[in-house]
Amino acid sequence: MENLNVTDTSHPIVLTPSAVKRYQEMMAQKDQSGFALRIRVVSGGCSGMQYEMGFEKEPVAEDMVIESNGQKIFIDPRSVPFINGMKIDYVKTLTGGGFKIHNPQAKQSCGCGESFS
Repeated sequence: MENLNVTDTSHPIVLTPSAVKRYQEMMAQKDQSGFALRIRVVSGGCSGMQYEMGFEKEPVAEDMVIESNGQKIFIDPRSVPFINGMKIDYVKTLTGGGFKIHNPQAKQSCGCGESFS
């Protein structure tokens, strides 16, 4: 698959280069180098929906498989409408670092930023 420009919203998810770098570091720490990023939307959290992310070696039959900036991503078909156009970045601040998710499908999110509706 093609590498996506971080402003490309024709695919469900775009990872910035800094997010890809951090995911790959995390995979290496867990001895899962070369795995894909699994992203799902599940019920839960203060606002009704939340993201689940992890690493998997192989997709399941129904998965959408895309690639963004060299990182393979597996998405289950139920989650696609909730994350279409989502951008994931990794940012470092004086107090630490973390993933920042911009999801144009989210109408609102809770105060802690862990869930959305």
